[in-house]
Amino acid sequence: MSKKINIRNILLIAIIALVMRFSYFYEFRSSPYYGIPIVDGIFYTQQAESILSGNIIESEPFQKAPFYSYLLAFFMFISGTKFFFFLTFQILLSTANCLLIYRLSKRFLTDHSSLAAGLISACYIPFIFYSVELLRPTFLNFFFLLFIEVLYIAREKRNSLSFLVAGIIAGLVSITKATGLMLVFLTLLWIITNKWSYYLRRSLKAKFSFMLMFLVGVFLIIAPVTIRNLTFSNDIILISSNGGINFFSGNNKYSDGTTPILPGIMWSRVMKIQYSMPFSNAAEISSAWWEKGIYFLIQNTEKGLTLYLKKFLLFINNMELRNNKDIDFSKKFSVILNLPFPGFGIIFSLSILGIFLSLKDYDKFIFIYFVPLITILVNLIFFTCSRYRITAVPFLIIFAFYFIEYFISLVQKKDLLNLSIVILFLAALLIITHQNIWPIKNKNFSREYFNLGNIYSARQKFKTALKCHFMAAKLKPDDPDPYLAAGVISEKLQNTKNARIAYKKTLSLAPDHLDALINLSSILIREKKFKEAVTLLINSKKHDLIHPLIHFNMATCLDLLGKHKAAVREYRNSLNLGGPKAAIYNNIGYLYLKRRTKLPEAVKLLKKAIELEPNNHLFLDSLGLGYFLTKDYEKSVVILQKAIKICSTNPIILFHLAQSLFKLEKHNEAFKYAQIIIKYYSKTPEAKRAELLIKAINSSNTSGRKTIKE
Repeated sequence: MSKKINIRNILLIAIIALVMRFSYFYEFRSSPYYGIPIVDGIFYTQQAESILSGNIIESEPFQKAPFYSYLLAFFMFISGTKFFFFLTFQILLSTANCLLIYRLSKRFLTDHSSLAAGLISACYIPFIFYSVELLRPTFLNFFFLLFIEVLYIAREKRNSLSFLVAGIIAGLVSITKATGLMLVFLTLLWIITNKWSYYLRRSLKAKFSFMLMFLVGVFLIIAPVTIRNLTFSNDIILISSNGGINFFSGNNKYSDGTTPILPGIMWSRVMKIQYSMPFSNAAEISSAWWEKGIYFLIQNTEKGLTLYLKKFLLFINNMELRNNKDIDFSKKFSVILNLPFPGFGIIFSLSILGIFLSLKDYDKFIFIYFVPLITILVNLIFFTCSRYRITAVPFLIIFAFYFIEYFISLVQKKDLLNLSIVILFLAALLIITHQNIWPIKNKNFSREYFNLGNIYSARQKFKTALKCHFMAAKLKPDDPDPYLAAGVISEKLQNTKNARIAYKKTLSLAPDHLDALINLSSILIREKKFKEAVTLLINSKKHDLIHPLIHFNMATCLDLLGKHKAAVREYRNSLNLGGPKAAIYNNIGYLYLKRRTKLPEAVKLLKKAIELEPNNHLFLDSLGLGYFLTKDYEKSVVILQKAIKICSTNPIILFHLAQSLFKLEKHNEAFKYAQIIIKYYSKTPEAKRAELLIKAINSSNTSGRKTIKE
């Protein structure tokens, strides 16, 4: 191909790819999703924010491979919390992927076919979709394509430097997603088994040299991550600790081949199991999850085999299965996503025939097999979904056009027999990849409406959010999470009645739903239904629910029911479980003040509360009252005046200040605050107490002093 034609093709592919992606980005920015991360996007954003806050080295091993989070942190450092520049960079990288597909395909295809491969990749809807999602597929595709291209160069040049570069890129793949380590294994296997003697006299020495340089490259990238993980674990975690939980997610009695454990009650139940594991580090916990998944497969051989068949059929199906977000649901907000370009089913069907044809010249295609093989293994071992299988697509496109070239040659030769055979196989593959009987069922968008409701809630559009959660509940009535979300939003709308109904519905579907239980008990406490709240909290013990807020709410109820010793015990249980320290110190201290017992200890606890939250006017009021009861009136006045500056509309604080001033014989000031209470808060208990205080002030103004009157 001439340079002129090559440049023209590159420009054509790049322009179409950029137009498609930026057009979708324009639509995406107008959708409710833009700027509000969901599911894994929340994790990456939170980790990036943690890095930016200076917490580069956290207190535990990486849960997920860290490259994506650190790169996101870099862009957030430059542009703040806005994702525009990061997503623009991701779009440019997605465009670069199309050019890499074009470049790689030129090794195997004609000029026209390689151009067509580049153009198909430019218009492939999932590539466009993931180019603006806070997810890793675009980066994984880039590193995979770059690695395969470098590996071909390394084989051609046969020098150690090329293998060093290949190792570095393989390391980048691995710290983007830990399953990239399988790529390292396949490359080492190829170096060992490949026959180098025809070119290099010392074949073993060459193999050792290439392997060493390749591993050095991998080590340079992975070692810092492994060392950092080793710092916080008693065992070696090469990259991330989430392999075990992901394996169990795809291999248990509830697995359906896709992601069965979603954020919400399902994930909470799994985390409850994890917290109960008698292990001290992340490596042991991950191993335990691996063992649970393997044990399920061993004990349920037939079900396990059926599950893996189902995963395979899910993998090859044309439908794009959701994981974080559903492409089909996103079509509601986009014109670009609805364009009729070839989907996965067509590409896969053509590529299977292309792979079969390529086997006669397998040594030429050897590296192109690597990524599809790894991708299907990952989808079978764990679970399958759109973003997990997308890494195979760039290479399947090449095989698809390899078959198309063969098909065209049969047409040109008028080879009717082989054409008939090929068409028959292709038709069978298309039927299989587009079947919608088993194991694929019609999509249920319940989770999409649930996530959309959370997004609208984050945007303060609570009524729209409620509609989304009600739709989610309608589509999947047995899912408690939409009812919980509806309850939370109803509370924000100050509709306590609807919130209570929603929480009760949540608990009827999932009696162990911790958030619903805590929120409902809080409502009952506010409504002064203390016995009902206690009964609810006691019943939570049936489900072995251990949470600091359960004990905190229980303590609050017991305190208000007059069971003070039991209340203190529950507050301390909450404190030991990591409950809200400042609130607990304040509440125990205030409880002692009410009982007029252990006053010095009460003051110490209240001081601790103020140290944690120095501007909390309620805590300041408690401490002011503590000083008053211990007869340290001057300190009481200082603290209460600070509380008044923060909140001047609380009659309780005003009264406490007035009575402290009275004890210091500052009658004019005490009278002023008492009058404010009577004038503006006449219907409160403090108003009656203020009237008594004024009488006391007037009674004390004897021996020549005038009576203070209004």
